[in-house]
Amino acid sequence: MSGPFGIANRQALAVLRHPDRRTSWMGVLVARTYPDAAGYSPAQFIDKVTESARVLPSSIPLAKARLVGEQWVEGSPPAVEVVDADQYELSNLARRVDLSREPPVRLQMASDGSWIAVAAHHAAFDGPAAMDALRILVGGTSPKNRYSGDFVRATMNSRPIRRTVAAMLPMAEIRRLAFPADRAAASLSLPSAEVFVSSELPRLNKDVAVRIPEAVLAEIAKFSAVQGRPCFRLGLTMGLEAGKGVSNASTYRRVDIKVGEPMGDAIRRALREKSDPWEVARPSKLISYLGPVVDRLSDTVLVTNMGRYLMPPVVGAVEGYPVARGRSAVSVGVVRLSGASSTISMRCRDINKPDAKSILSAIVGRLVR
Repeated sequence: MSGPFGIANRQALAVLRHPDRRTSWMGVLVARTYPDAAGYSPAQFIDKVTESARVLPSSIPLAKARLVGEQWVEGSPPAVEVVDADQYELSNLARRVDLSREPPVRLQMASDGSWIAVAAHHAAFDGPAAMDALRILVGGTSPKNRYSGDFVRATMNSRPIRRTVAAMLPMAEIRRLAFPADRAAASLSLPSAEVFVSSELPRLNKDVAVRIPEAVLAEIAKFSAVQGRPCFRLGLTMGLEAGKGVSNASTYRRVDIKVGEPMGDAIRRALREKSDPWEVARPSKLISYLGPVVDRLSDTVLVTNMGRYLMPPVVGAVEGYPVARGRSAVSVGVVRLSGASSTISMRCRDINKPDAKSILSAIVGRLVR
């Protein structure tokens, strides 16, 4: 390894110092691909993706990074693992990586070219960065200048913030410490591994940013009540597209609401907020020792709406599975493609697959009403 890339940025430090040790911090994207739409045989498509992976770091430097302490240094690029088409096991793909020895992105594709999966550590990649990696792999291009020159150095070398907890903790977090959000109920029969389910998303003409998290909150509350663990306070964290950055430039907004109160207005107010939650905005080293505190700040569910993307014709749909962490470890991802199918996906640690499918189906049902 040679050549320092820079100190991990604020968003990366928020992940690296987070006290939740149960999650692997690996976000997952799965593209449904059709090689013949671009005139490729499966073998030709595999060769193209393999070559694209080799040069991926020229567009996204962190694809070949290693982490030494809190410093990114250069390593070897990721390789594409080709597996039988039916070996579709996302919980294995999302297993944790050793960032000091492995690249922060894991690539896998089907031997018949029918799907490509990108699993990326959240300290190095946010959703847009992972989508850019996927776009490059399937033959597209990354946004001009997003990963080049001075912008890379300026973003990656942002200095860590060192402040005391007392100075950092704003009133909103103090309120949540006193009145924490309820966790989503677990299934009566727990899964043996993380669960990933996805559905096609119907076309939504307006108010997408509000209607989707509103539907998710309502169905999580309904499921919890049926399980005999009713929620009284719901905590929603929304992952938003920052629109900049070379790695993890994620920004979040948090909503706390009592069950039965109107959700739409609370979500709109949160979307107008200007700052991230405390543990993201101020990733002090003290946070890694404050497991009980951060646990009380944990959300009931995370919803990430990744916006709308343009992909090459070879891609028919993309499923997005954000990191599921905290007490509930439930996340919902939305990926909309221009001229192709859009998806809504759910990832859970303690909700089994039949229950997750039922919840997701009910969420879609609310959206089409």
